Amino acid sequence: MNNYFLAETNEQGHFSLEDLPGEGWDMRPWGSSEPASGQYKVTVKHERYSAPEKKLKLSAGQLIDDLVIEAYGQTTLIRCQVVAADSNSPLAGARIGGSNKIGRIDGYADANGVFTVRVLPGPVSLSFYSPPDGVYVLRENGPGSNLNFEAAGAEMTVTLRAPAVAGVLVNVPGFALGPDGRAVSGAVLYASAGSFHTSNASSYIRPVGAENDGLFELKEVPAGRKLNIYAETKDRSLAGKAVFDVPAEPNESFFVEVKLQATRHASVVVKDKKGDIVPDTTVAISPVVGGDELWPAKRHRRTDENGALEIDGIVPGLEYYLEDVEFQNRARRQVSVEGIFRGRMVLIPQK
Repeated sequence: MNNYFLAETNEQGHFSLEDLPGEGWDMRPWGSSEPASGQYKVTVKHERYSAPEKKLKLSAGQLIDDLVIEAYGQTTLIRCQVVAADSNSPLAGARIGGSNKIGRIDGYADANGVFTVRVLPGPVSLSFYSPPDGVYVLRENGPGSNLNFEAAGAEMTVTLRAPAVAGVLVNVPGFALGPDGRAVSGAVLYASAGSFHTSNASSYIRPVGAENDGLFELKEVPAGRKLNIYAETKDRSLAGKAVFDVPAEPNESFFVEVKLQATRHASVVVKDKKGDIVPDTTVAISPVVGGDELWPAKRHRRTDENGALEIDGIVPGLEYYLEDVEFQNRARRQVSVEGIFRGRMVLIPQK
């Protein structure tokens, strides 16, 4: 769960970590087949010393009062210069990750584009994780964005090449309008802009709700790209789509309008690529706009024994992505997905 419990040593080097979750986190709600294991990792951060990562296994109610961690003064200070691949200029604020005997490495480049970490001699890996706040890149990794080397000596300097910054992130305001041209309050707006990576997300724009006057604002949208929007009321009686070109530079006059229309009930027979029906199957159904699947708007329905799917709130002429829920479960467990249904179809043809 990437949850950390911190403690500072006193003058005698003693520390105490209390009230740790009994047996750790139970990951079964997130699809794992394993319950909580009670396993923990203990690492040390210090200006002059480093220690190998130590693994513990705790049971509920257990007390460990004889733990000893050996810290070493013979360490290597790594200075990693992070530069943009297109310009070789320092990239301040880039997130860097990796590993060493000390355990997981995670931090940010400073104002000069330098990331520093003290490690133990031996193998070190460093990689570009994400760009600074406020900008986006089009790929996570490229040549020189992953380093593997041997730490040795008191200090080392390495250079990490980060993907070029593709543009800035902007907020996009707009109105949600109904078939009569009036504002629609309470509608939910889902958006996509293709594949991109920000400091805290990958190809994801947070859904937002329209206010009472129909006004909404999508935040951290990649500028200079196509913005695909799908909107629907909470009861799904109204829904609609729109595609816009976001200006490459911040533009206060850029404003969008998304028009919603009355939805209909769809009754279709789901067939696979071979033309065979897909009976007794739970499928996830997501609208597709501009070629992008708006997965945060997905719903689940089950086909009957004849492969028939009944669902309300469908926009005529809009394409939807249908995926067997078992595909998601198998992919999460990294097992074979052969034979699992996936496909796109228009549930109600546009007249």
